[in-house]
Amino acid sequence: MVAKLKAIKAELQRRKHHRTSEVGAWLRQVVLGYYQYHAVPGNTSQLRVFSRRVVWLWRNIAAANARPGFLTVLLTLFSFVALSLAAVGMYGVMAFLVAQRTREFGIRIAIGAVPTDVLALVLAQGMRMGLAGVAFGAFGAFVLTRLIRRLLFAVQSFDPLTFLITAAILTLVTAAACYIPARRATRVDPMIALRYE
Repeated sequence: MVAKLKAIKAELQRRKHHRTSEVGAWLRQVVLGYYQYHAVPGNTSQLRVFSRRVVWLWRNIAAANARPGFLTVLLTLFSFVALSLAAVGMYGVMAFLVAQRTREFGIRIAIGAVPTDVLALVLAQGMRMGLAGVAFGAFGAFVLTRLIRRLLFAVQSFDPLTFLITAAILTLVTAAACYIPARRATRVDPMIALRYE
């Protein structure tokens, strides 16, 4: 019995970075296997002791993972809020810049610029700002990952794949936020734009 518990403890140490649900499923298999192997009619005292110890281990694992799991959910929620704010902010800045340059776009179109040229001009300006923000953000994240190292589960503090995926998502959000004002700039009527202001 003691040897079995030591083996379970060693296996739990090996699985400590696994998800709680995976460890729980493994513990259920251990208890069920023990019950099927050692079931003696009328003698369930050993099984009750073993089951209580397994339940105690499971509760300790769940308690140890509860706070970090909550913090992970909270950080994920805040990251989605930050991404939404970044998209709305970028859209607002680009809409303001397009409104400020309406006369310029009208003149460009009047002297022969194709709407796709105006679209490319506005998108390039927005993407320059967005990519500068992504670069500064990636540098800041690289520096600040040391502060949240203890909250990361089975992930290195510097995970290149995570940085690349985050940069790609932010770049796509920036492109989408710039596209609507850029399309609006291509629809500028030169006569209205020249009368603007």
